[in-house]
Amino acid sequence: MRMQYNKNSLITTTLTTPYIYFTTAPDITDKAADLLKQANEQFDQQKSKEATEFYGQALQESPNSPHLLSNMGAILSAQGAAQQGMGYLRKAVELDVKNIGAQYNLGTLLLGSGILDGAKDHLGKAYEIDQESGPIVNNLGIAHLPGADYKR
Repeated sequence: MRMQYNKNSLITTTLTTPYIYFTTAPDITDKAADLLKQANEQFDQQKSKEATEFYGQALQESPNSPHLLSNMGAILSAQGAAQQGMGYLRKAVELDVKNIGAQYNLGTLLLGSGILDGAKDHLGKAYEIDQESGPIVNNLGIAHLPGADYKR
C-alpha cells in the first residue's frame, strides 16, 4: 500500500532562513518609494551594503513604515547584525501585527537564536496570515520540535 501525502506540507529539520523583503510599501512618501526601489535593485544585485544605505534613507523619509522597518531588520540580520535587525523587526510588528514579513523574519531570527517561545509566537502569527507558506510552516514546525533540534 502506497502512502498518500501532500509534498507541500512536509516539514524538514532544516531551518528555512531566506527573509521576506517588500518591494512596495503603502503610505510612504514618493521619495521613500523611490529609495525603496533603489534599495531593492541593489539587493537584487547582491549589494547588501548599498541596499542597507538606501533602506536607511527610505526610513528617514517614512520612519513609521512597518514594511521599510521589516526590510531594514531583515537585511541587517542577514548581514550578521541580529540584535540591531531584531530591533527594527520588533518595531515593525508593534506598528502592524499583520505584517507577515516582519512576523516571519522576526520569528525566524528568534528561532535561529534559540529563543523558541518568541519564535513560536511570531511564526504562529505569520501562519495565521498565510497557512500555505512552506517556509512559515517549516520553521513553525521546527520551533515546536522537542528541544528544537534542527540543522542550521
